[in-house]
Amino acid sequence: MKALASVQELESSSFRSFMTWLNAFAQVHGLRVHTSWSKVWEYPWIWGRISDLPLNGLKVLDIGSELSPFPWFLSSLGARVWMVEKDASFVALWEQLKKEGGFQVDWRLVDGALLPFDDSFFDLVLSFSVLEHIPDKEHAIDEAVRVLKPGGRLGLTFDICELKMGMSYPAWGGEPLDMEEADSRIAGHPSLEPVDPAASWNTADISDFVKWHLQSSPHHNYTVGGAVLTKKRLAAAKTLDGKLQVHALDTGVFAGNLGDDAMYLGGVRSLPGNMDASFEVHDVTRASRFGCSRPVFWQDLNAIRRQILSSDAVLLMAGTPIMEDWGLEWPLRSNAWKLECCHQAGILVHAAGIGVDLLRTPQALEIFSRSYLPIASWTVRSTQCLSALVQMGVPPERISVGADWVWVSGLAPDPAAAVKWRTENPTELPVRRVGVNLVSEIWTGDSERARQWSALLDRLYAEHICHFFFFCNESRDGEYYDAAAAREVMALMSAPATLVPNLYYHPSEMVSMLSTMDLTISLRYHFTTFSLLAGVPCLSVTRGQKMQSLNADLGLPFVGDAVRPAREALLVEATKALADPQAYLRELQITIQGLKLRATSNLALFERGLAEGDLHHGFSH
Repeated sequence: MKALASVQELESSSFRSFMTWLNAFAQVHGLRVHTSWSKVWEYPWIWGRISDLPLNGLKVLDIGSELSPFPWFLSSLGARVWMVEKDASFVALWEQLKKEGGFQVDWRLVDGALLPFDDSFFDLVLSFSVLEHIPDKEHAIDEAVRVLKPGGRLGLTFDICELKMGMSYPAWGGEPLDMEEADSRIAGHPSLEPVDPAASWNTADISDFVKWHLQSSPHHNYTVGGAVLTKKRLAAAKTLDGKLQVHALDTGVFAGNLGDDAMYLGGVRSLPGNMDASFEVHDVTRASRFGCSRPVFWQDLNAIRRQILSSDAVLLMAGTPIMEDWGLEWPLRSNAWKLECCHQAGILVHAAGIGVDLLRTPQALEIFSRSYLPIASWTVRSTQCLSALVQMGVPPERISVGADWVWVSGLAPDPAAAVKWRTENPTELPVRRVGVNLVSEIWTGDSERARQWSALLDRLYAEHICHFFFFCNESRDGEYYDAAAAREVMALMSAPATLVPNLYYHPSEMVSMLSTMDLTISLRYHFTTFSLLAGVPCLSVTRGQKMQSLNADLGLPFVGDAVRPAREALLVEATKALADPQAYLRELQITIQGLKLRATSNLALFERGLAEGDLHHGFSH
């Protein structure tokens, strides 16, 4: 629905009656009375297009409220109203009104177009003659759409100046729209649909209204427009062949880390059958090996933007996308602009089965607050991740605890592949086989750390006569990665050791190879999980917040960290595990079954939103 102000309407009995009532309400409460300006058309015109809504309990946002009686009027009818305004001088009267009148009205002072509310929070968003005063109109409209629930209603009025029709606008008044701009920026917004698609501009009313408008002030040589639109219900907006279109943001899939690829397997296996998903990937060729039918190269920014805007919802799925150990660029900042694109377009984002580190630097926290905080729901892989989110400002009711996607990946050792690999990689003597995964990113340039690890492994060899196999869970080469750490430590060791070729293996191949080990020692999250899925005891060394949470979830003993291995503790635990591996694993198997069950709930909040029809399950804040 769109229209231009009409003298015939504003002089009608229905418009006059409404304004008489509204002005009486305003006068009683010390609010602004309107008798001659364009509000005598704007207020009743909007009211006529929202009065059908069930106002009792309705969440309403009024943008640029000042002393407008309209939000207080809606509150008097039972609505729960929030106002936003940049001028603090009105607050004293607002506080008095709220106290004396018992109105359900709150407010936020803002500086700019950014609205301090969560996605899809309001049932109704209103703004009366504010848009012309905002330089970045597209951002302002995007923000209004973002905070509006799918199916919710947006009502706007705005000044219109058509220069070719002889209109003019005062320079100090802002930047009005013309009808073409109103059509493209408001009616043409991709997330909005008109209440009345057949409506057209009633240009025949322009001349009479401008004459009427000039009576109140010589600078009122322009007209006023209004629009009422509905936010599209995204679950039905862009479906293809009856399937919901979902896009998964970059979490390192097919970059070379087998853990990221295993999480992809778990996530894809868990997606509902009515969903068609595209994934940002680092290697399109490798993606085809995994059967990924809709890969989007992670550096093709235009393709990513198009995919986001053509999706019903976006998932931040798997990995640890909330971290700063590797700096701010990846993954934190690289996904931030995509999230902002989603928020501005009114496309809801759900985080599913992810890890979250507690961010500490002001720069990281600012990125999180701006881009990640509006995410609609979070399912994280541990209670430690939940605690981190709460500390960073996410309401607890928007978070649930699942588990890592690898637990539902279906990975299990292939006995034939295991026998083949063991035959091709024999040891000189029938000794214990110990798989090791080290990472040098923490100790690069500090050879003392490599000496500590070599001495520890030599001691383990002296006590148990074993052969060490160094595995690369991260197949990328370079001084920070697994192969570099293995070579540095092996060069200092006396014990027999083999560096498994630094090739890219499918996660199922890795699990099969690990099943030939008697014990593993791990510095990587998913090397630990692969070992346990292979049925092999694993000594999991703490490395970063995510390894802390994994070891806590599994109940694994502390055997040191990546920089300082706890030598005696590690040797004691290795002796226990090698002496009776089945007993060592027995209790762990119960825990692993619990983690697998938790991982099946990674999409629960997302699917709950789908079931309720708007991809967002109506969190209360």
